[in-house]
Amino acid sequence: MSSEEDVRARAQIFAESLDRNDFETVAAMLAPSCRYESGASLTSEDTLVGPDAIVASYRSHDTRARSLCDSVEYSSVVVAVDGKTAVIRFTDILEKAGTKHAYSCRQRITVDEHWRIDTIVQAVGGWWHPEPPRLTPGVSGTCQDG
Repeated sequence: MSSEEDVRARAQIFAESLDRNDFETVAAMLAPSCRYESGASLTSEDTLVGPDAIVASYRSHDTRARSLCDSVEYSSVVVAVDGKTAVIRFTDILEKAGTKHAYSCRQRITVDEHWRIDTIVQAVGGWWHPEPPRLTPGVSGTCQDG
């Protein structure tokens, strides 16, 4: 069984790799049958299966944000670990025409016996964390076409 320290370390590597858009490392950390479930997706992607589909989704969201915004910054923190499961809070700071928007979400990852991530579940407001994604106080605006 995985120790919680080891799970935390894997979650931190995964999160930092996403923050840097190091999609090669992200893909290598995912089990071949990894499932990404998101009831809060801004697209039609509710469930993705496999590293290729999951990394393509992360990459396309980054590409879209960069095409719409003047500046995009990512940060993350592992906020909880329980057994083989970790919760990561991701924060995106998006800026357009001098106005910043902070988007924050939580993803729960679970590692398998080979230390690969086999499940990623995006939080839906009220589900396992009471706060839905929200604007950071004092920061407003969105990055939209035009």
